[in-house]
Amino acid sequence: MSSILPLSLALLIAFPVPAFSQKRRPTRAVKPQTAAQQLKEDLREGATQVANQLKLITRFIYVYGKVISSLEMAEEQAQRGESNQKIKTQTEQTRASLANNINGLRAGLESALSLFRAKPNLQPHYTKLLEASDALRTAEQLATANRFDEAGKMLSVAAGNLVDLLVDLR
Repeated sequence: MSSILPLSLALLIAFPVPAFSQKRRPTRAVKPQTAAQQLKEDLREGATQVANQLKLITRFIYVYGKVISSLEMAEEQAQRGESNQKIKTQTEQTRASLANNINGLRAGLESALSLFRAKPNLQPHYTKLLEASDALRTAEQLATANRFDEAGKMLSVAAGNLVDLLVDLR
């Protein structure tokens, strides 16, 4: 038995036994994004926000035209004396809600403005987005003043600004 102990020690030294301790699994290092990748991601995020706002504005313009037509008809009826108080009240509520809805569109655009302000890659495009927001603000003021035709034109200007911005972001 005394010869086995030195022999086993010699074997352990000559042929090391792999340790059965926990091995650390190799972790994948997260590669930092390159400037080009970050630019692409920022442009995609900005374009998505602008596209969503453009969809909302164009849907609103579609409905806006129909609502304005019905307001004009109600106004004609009132001038001919064919309108009652209920229709007049409803017409006034519709006029007020148009301005409020335009305000809601502008508020939605404000979130896109804050994104463009916050991301350096989007800041060069900020002014075009601001022009669209200003057009919506003007449309809201015109609608409040019952100048609906001019307000509709400003809604179209805002949509056009957003289309131009999407082309730039492409």
